[in-house]
Amino acid sequence: MAKYKFPDQFLWGSAFSEPQTEGASLEDGKAASNWDHWFQIEKYRFF
Repeated sequence: MAKYKFPDQFLWGSAFSEPQTEGASLEDGKAASNWDHWFQIEKYRFF
């Protein structure tokens, strides 16, 4: 397997799909999404 080295100042990013993450969690039968869960556990990672 190839090994990759990213620069020390490299910043990772992510993207998400609105229909899969938006909405009122726990209302109208909607359960919490993965993003809802991650945000509650590690809020400092979201900015």
